[in-house]
Amino acid sequence: MQKFFNLPEEKKLKIHISKSNAFRGYTPLGKELTNAKYDWHECVDFGFDI
Repeated sequence: MQKFFNLPEEKKLKIHISKSNAFRGYTPLGKELTNAKYDWHECVDFGFDI
C-alpha cells in the first residue's frame, strides 16, 4: 500500500474514484467532507466484483 501512496499524484489520479461506477478508486487529499469539514487524508477504495 505504501508504494501506491508514494507514487506521483498524476499516476494515482489514473484510478480516481470519479472514474468508477462502484465507488472504488483513489481520493486525493482534502476531497472528502465529514460534518461539512474537509478530511485531510488521501485514500484508495478497492474491492472484488461479486
